Order: sequence, then structure tokens, then C-alpha cells
Amino acid sequence: MVRELKIGMAHMKELSGHKELPKERAYVTDLLIVEHEKGSQSAVKKLSVVGLPFWIVQTSSSTSVILAPSQETGIDFTYTEGSHISEIRRILRSEVTEPSTVKDAADKIIVTLTSSSTTTEVIPGMVDPSLFLSVRDYITPASIEEKVPLIEGSITSQDALNASEKFQNMRDSLKMKVDELEALRKLANEVLGGQHSVIENIIATEQRRYKPQLETMKEKLDMDIKSLRKKKDDKLYSLGEERMMKLRTKSVEFSRQLSSIEKVLDVMVQLTKDTRIDISKKGDKVREAVGRFSELSSSLKEYHESIPDILSDLDEESKKLIEEVEKIENEFQKKQELIESEFEKDSADKQARLEQFEKDMKTKFEELESTEKIVAESVMKVDEILEKQIFDIQSDLLKITAKSLNNSDIPEVAPLTRLTVHCLIMVLPDNSMKLFIPYSVPDDRLDSSLKYQPIDRKFDESLVSYFEKWKEQDSKFLQSLNESIKTGHIFDLAKIDTLFHDGLDKLQMTQHLKDGTKDKIEAIWNRYHDSS
Repeated sequence: MVRELKIGMAHMKELSGHKELPKERAYVTDLLIVEHEKGSQSAVKKLSVVGLPFWIVQTSSSTSVILAPSQETGIDFTYTEGSHISEIRRILRSEVTEPSTVKDAADKIIVTLTSSSTTTEVIPGMVDPSLFLSVRDYITPASIEEKVPLIEGSITSQDALNASEKFQNMRDSLKMKVDELEALRKLANEVLGGQHSVIENIIATEQRRYKPQLETMKEKLDMDIKSLRKKKDDKLYSLGEERMMKLRTKSVEFSRQLSSIEKVLDVMVQLTKDTRIDISKKGDKVREAVGRFSELSSSLKEYHESIPDILSDLDEESKKLIEEVEKIENEFQKKQELIESEFEKDSADKQARLEQFEKDMKTKFEELESTEKIVAESVMKVDEILEKQIFDIQSDLLKITAKSLNNSDIPEVAPLTRLTVHCLIMVLPDNSMKLFIPYSVPDDRLDSSLKYQPIDRKFDESLVSYFEKWKEQDSKFLQSLNESIKTGHIFDLAKIDTLFHDGLDKLQMTQHLKDGTKDKIEAIWNRYHDSS
């Protein structure tokens, strides 16, 4: 069932607000306004009270949309489309398997999200509710007695219901996209953030393992070097002992070679000793003693002559001995250097292994920290772009929702409401016409020069602009307009003279007319009535 609301034609300003004038009094003020607004035109061809019907259709328990009588105006809704949500879910669930895969997956997600486009939906006939919020205090329930000819354009009640459904679907679709993107953002944080936790745990685990392992390796290195040093010292000691034994052997061998000269000298000493004993036994046989000495002298000379050869041989042997000693010393030095070199090499190798381990671990930690940084940045970038898209769609949703009427702003609205704006149309002899929307009348004594004051300037400008476009572009609206002008022509209404004069009398009675104004108004009425 359709609920009928209206904005009446004339409203008198009062201290407490405004009050709608009964239609018979409004006929009087209508006449005065037209008389003032026709300007230099001598007559008015038609003066009609008509209605512009607007449909208010509830889209929820708290909101409604407003539809004009024509489809030639409307609202364009441009909003962001959610980007391939199912594809992003697939990437998160199948391509993120370890921290190293996060960046590539995040890049794909970002490319997918940035490829989102906007779409534009047009709802023909839809009107921004702010247009009516400024005049909502003038909206009242409509009675059958206040019915006026309606200018019905290309929008029917069914069209209005379809438009509201389209609006509701569009709004619900955006709400669903926001919910899906928020769920997707949560999933992305769980999956990508989970890999960030994995890499953080790996780093922490490696750090816990690395420090004790390094200390153990250092301790082992110290022990190994001590062991190597001991082996080196043992080898050097053995080598020294070997050298000493070789030198001693050479000394013994050389001393043995000296026995050859020792034997000669021993023989000479023994001969000398024996000769001395023999001579001592000769007593007075001096000649025999001298002879014995001569024998000794000859023998000693023979032995003495062999000594230079023996000494010469010993000199040669001593030279050989020096050469052999030098050889022994050289061999000793080489072996000593080799032992030292082996020690240094083995120590350096072990130290190098430790240093390589430290270097490898440093490289590993740098790679892990680099991966952690990349993962953290990827998580942040994906979250930021999802947050932005959620914000964009929420902003679009707010913009769209802002084009709906809050039902509490017009409490009388029903699921389907027709709000009729009473209007006055003046048609001049040249067939040009002017639209007057509901207007205000000052709570004062009026004269025949009443000026047109719309209840809201913006409301007036918008409706006049819409009216011009509708009658130019909507043939159905134009046809209905002409029929309504004919049907609503004031001077053709039943009992119009009685109603008009009743309204004039009541204005006079309530002292809303200046002295002599009633007669002037009657004259104007008669002139218009006679010419129509």
C-alpha cells in the first residue's frame, strides 16, 4: 500500500515556525504571486495547481531512496571493484610455502590489487535526499481532498521499486566486498605474517645454536693448538736428541781415528822407556849405553817420519768431519723448520676453519635478516594496499549510503511512499511557462504586490532545473504536464469562485490584508477569470 505525503503550496511564516494555508486561501496568494511574477505580460493563459510526485522506497528499516517522476535525471555511482579476491586467496594458500616465497607472492598480490578498476552504475530518476532534508518540516500526510493533478513521467511505482532494489544490491555488494577484503586482509596477515614469524624463529634458533657452537669450536681450537704445540715440542726434542747423538757419534769416531797417532807415540814412548831402562842397567858400559841410544834414535826417527802422514790423514778426516757436522746441522735446521711450518700450517688451518665458520654464519645471518626484512616489508605492503582498498570501498559505500534517506528524517515514510510536491504553473500567451514551487507568505498584512518567496532557494533552483530537463527530454512527462495543466487550471475548477472568495474573506477576517487590498484582489480575480 502506498502512503501519500505532500508539501502544500502556500505556507505562512509564524513565530513558532510555519503553517500551511488552506487551499482556498492559497488560491488568493497564488493569484497575487502570479500577478507580480508575470511582469509586462498583460494576461496569463493558464494558471494551474499540479503535483510533482516523488517516490520514496525503503531499502532497509533505516534507509530509503527517493525517485523523481522522470528517468532523464538520476545519480551516477562510481565505485571501486574488489580485485580478484579468489585469485589472491589462491596465491596465499598455494604459493606461500616458506619465507623465501613471500616476496614473489606479495608482488603478485600487489599487482592484482593495483589492477582494480572502477565501475559506474546509474540509477535513473534517483534524487539526492539532501534536496528534501531542507524542506522536511513542510512535509505532511496528504488527504484525498488535497489531491492535485500529477505530472507523471517515465518512472512508475514499479520502476521506483526496481531502482531501490538496484541501489540496495549495489550497496549490499559493496558491503560484501568490504567484508571479503577484511577477511582477505586477515588471511594475508595470518599467512604472510606467519612466514614472518617462521623466519624470526629461524633466526632466533640459529642464534641460540650459533653462540654455543662457536664457543665449543673455540675451546676445541685451543685444545687442538695445545696438542699440536706439544707434538711439535716433542718432535723438536726428539730431533735435538737425534742431532746430539749424531754429533757425539762423529766425535767418538774422530777420537778413534786419533788412536793411530796415539799408537805411534805410545810405541815411541815405550821404546824410549825400554831404552832408558836398558841404559840404566849398563852401568859403566857407557859405550853400550850410547849404542843403545843410537838404536833408539834410529827407531824414533823412523816412527817420527810416519807422524806427518798420520797427521795429514787426520787433517783430512777433520775436514770431512766438519762437513758432516754442517750437513747434520743443516738437516737439523730443515727438519726443525719443517716441524715449525707444519705446526703453523695445522694451526692456521684450524684457525681458518673457525674463521670460515664465523664468516659462513655471518653470511647466513645476513641472508636470514635480509629475508626477514623483505618478508616484513612484503607483509606491510600487502596490508597497506588491502587497507587502502578497504578504505576506498568503504568511502564509496559511504558516498553511496549518503545518497539514501535516513528514515528518521521523515518519520512518516512507509515501505512505499509517494511524496507530492504541490506546484503552481503559469502559462503565458506565448505558451512559455514558469514553475512555482511551494512558497512562503509573510505573517503580515498583504497587498496586491506579494512577491514569490520559495520555501527553500536551493529546493526551488533544483526543481526548476529538473522540470526544464524533464519536459524537454521526457515525452511522457511533457504529455502528462500538458494534461495536468489543463486539468489543474484554477479557473476551471468546480466551485472555484466560492472557494476563492471564501479564502479572501478569511484573509480579510484574520487581518492579513491591508486596507483596500480585498477590492484590488477581487478586480484582479475577475480580470483573470474573465480572460480565461
